[in-house]
Amino acid sequence: MYTSKIKNGATLTIYRDESETMFAGWAFSIVSDKGQRSGFIDDLSDLFKLIKRTHPENLDGLPVFDRRAPENTYGVWTWDDTHMIVGDCPSSLDAVRRPDSILPSYR
Repeated sequence: MYTSKIKNGATLTIYRDESETMFAGWAFSIVSDKGQRSGFIDDLSDLFKLIKRTHPENLDGLPVFDRRAPENTYGVWTWDDTHMIVGDCPSSLDAVRRPDSILPSYR
């Protein structure tokens, strides 16, 4: 499970949702003094959009979408089989193609 404060003072939690065993996957919850919002994270693209929208303070512990790590993980926060989320901080993140990917790009 991943938890971080986000730009508006709310708390972002990303967790493995196994409530439906056939459709287990990643989900998120944002809790603030205004209420709660939640949804599913189907892939790295969804996670990237969520991070860019919420600007979490901490990026350590984000879920990964492929067991095979990139050869070099310096500056890499998470990955799937074709792309990585890289950058120094939440405001400078980018989704880039993995140099070791043999699959077509989704960008």
